[in-house]
Amino acid sequence: MRLISLNTWTGKIFAPLTTWIKEQAPTTDIFCFQEVSSTKSAMKKSGGGRMNLLEELTEVLRDFTPYFAPILEDRNPKMEIPEKHNDFGNATFVRKSVAVTGSEIQFVYREPNSLTGKDISTIPRNILTIDIASRGSTFSVTNLHGAWQENTKKLDTPERIQQSQKILDFFATKSRPKILCGDFNLMPETESLLMLERFGLRN
Repeated sequence: MRLISLNTWTGKIFAPLTTWIKEQAPTTDIFCFQEVSSTKSAMKKSGGGRMNLLEELTEVLRDFTPYFAPILEDRNPKMEIPEKHNDFGNATFVRKSVAVTGSEIQFVYREPNSLTGKDISTIPRNILTIDIASRGSTFSVTNLHGAWQENTKKLDTPERIQQSQKILDFFATKSRPKILCGDFNLMPETESLLMLERFGLRN
């Protein structure tokens, strides 16, 4: 089974992105994407990004089932105009032939829709977990886009430590094998990552 994780950067480099995804799709079972938008509005582009990237990726990945976990609803600070009906978050695409036994969303940084003004360091963060059954066993794949905080050089902060602890608290309730992937917004030597390794995750 093959998994790919990628921050899509809201689809700003759209043609190469979709070309690459099409090339990878035949040999990939799970895609974990970050910075994905979905909209019901007529406005499809803003700030160079794609406001309906979820729908566009779904069209490209027709053999996959999308799972979407908005961290913001009706607001996207990545776009020049915070258009209503624009949801922003993580998306996991699972090949339809793969058995999914459950899905769950858990917030690990701030609360849903708790963005303060245009301060993107206050964007809340969640984890999207998909449970997979394969070859007689079950495991989970968790998609994370970790907290971004200005002028911290992706080093430890109290908020990032708390984010890791919330992830571990969630994992402690799950006995099955697990994969955690995504854009962590962390340097490799941080305590925020070492906490996950001490729990038993292999980096």
